Amino acid sequence: MVAAADASPLILFARAGRLTLIAEVFDEVWIPPRVAGESFRNDPTRPGAIALTSVLGDWLREVPVSENALTTARAAGAGRGEAEAIGLALEHSLPLIIDDRLGRRAAQSLGVTIIGSAGVLLLAKRLGLLDEVRPTLDDLRAQGLRLSSSIYRQVLAAAGEPP
Repeated sequence: MVAAADASPLILFARAGRLTLIAEVFDEVWIPPRVAGESFRNDPTRPGAIALTSVLGDWLREVPVSENALTTARAAGAGRGEAEAIGLALEHSLPLIIDDRLGRRAAQSLGVTIIGSAGVLLLAKRLGLLDEVRPTLDDLRAQGLRLSSSIYRQVLAAAGEPP
């Protein structure tokens, strides 16, 4: 399966040393130029940038987004980086890996299927790539993934793991 992605999930997985998990769940992940800039191009020394640069052209592909799709995403209330990612997903009918709350709302309002970082972990478990979601979820939280306690418990319940 191919998915589009926003910057924050890629950065979190890279910083947690779990970037390959995304590659195991998805055949390809497409990112627009602005997401490439935010993730690694604008600051190649930022944590996770080297890992992301190393997979660019492999399973991570930079793909331009049309002005029409970008305008539609911006009109839905997304910020510039999120709008490019949403526009790319919308233009190519792809699911979107995104954590940002406002970006998620904008994407949903346009009918884009969204998958958060926690959702990637649930998919990985369903595919037999993870025995447990909790350790990787905790690693992502340590790297900055914002999840309320109730959402954290819901993710663990969905994974069939005790809270």
